[in-house]
Amino acid sequence: MNKITFLVVVALIFSSNIVFASSNSEEDNSCGFTNLSACFTGFLESFFNAPLKPLIDLFKELIVSSASPDIFKPVWGVIVLFCSLASMIFIIFNVIKLVMYAEYPLKRHQAKEGLKNIVIIAVLLPLSYYIYTMLLVFNSLLTNNFIQNINTSFFEVKFDNITSSILNLLLYLFYIVILIITDIILVLRYFILSVGVVLFPLGIFMYYIDCLKSYGVLIINFLLSNIFAGFITSLILIIVSMLSSVQIFENYQVIFSISGLLITDTILLVMMFFVVIKASVHGVESVSFLTRFL
Repeated sequence: MNKITFLVVVALIFSSNIVFASSNSEEDNSCGFTNLSACFTGFLESFFNAPLKPLIDLFKELIVSSASPDIFKPVWGVIVLFCSLASMIFIIFNVIKLVMYAEYPLKRHQAKEGLKNIVIIAVLLPLSYYIYTMLLVFNSLLTNNFIQNINTSFFEVKFDNITSSILNLLLYLFYIVILIITDIILVLRYFILSVGVVLFPLGIFMYYIDCLKSYGVLIINFLLSNIFAGFITSLILIIVSMLSSVQIFENYQVIFSISGLLITDTILLVMMFFVVIKASVHGVESVSFLTRFL
């Protein structure tokens, strides 16, 4: 009887070892009494990722957002009305110029070009709100397509091994600071894109007035740069996230996350202010508009 009992116990132990071996791969990453290290790792990741989540969510929301131009639509109407009234003045001025300089081919050509530009302005000004909104939506769709394909874990800190754990602990505060700075820059961009619906018709109006063309180019380039900065930065981020998944870099993901955000900040700031700085250096000659227009 004792021998039979002993054989039964041995058989049960042997069968349990087989079951454990078959399910061991599934339990390696699960928290349990037999895998306390996974519990500790999960606790660390939850603890350190909790402050990051709202910042990451805000970043994703701002980078793909199409802003809120509807808020400023009444102001847009006022700007369009002002530009329309100014266009009437330029029409009268060009008609007088056409009559006065009828015998001078160059001056007559300038007056005709001026009248043609006024007609273009009259067509584009009422459509400027819808053109601007379409540009915002188009950029939002492009950006969202890339952001959605970035693995969520790319922005999170992981404690898979000693190397990644040490790097995460050393760079954690710096990572939070970079995320906050990035969100602040994106909030500034959101404000620019929202107000841009007011500036866009003004830029169109100035672009087709010869004496103000450089200012129109400045406004339009400034707005387009800010609009499509989201698409460019999302493209950079998905490239960086793909590189971080390479086996030799898998322990250094936090470095790639920080690098991606720093590149994003640099691109956003450059595209925000480079156009303005360049125009301030090269666009001063348009101040002498009387000598160019008459």
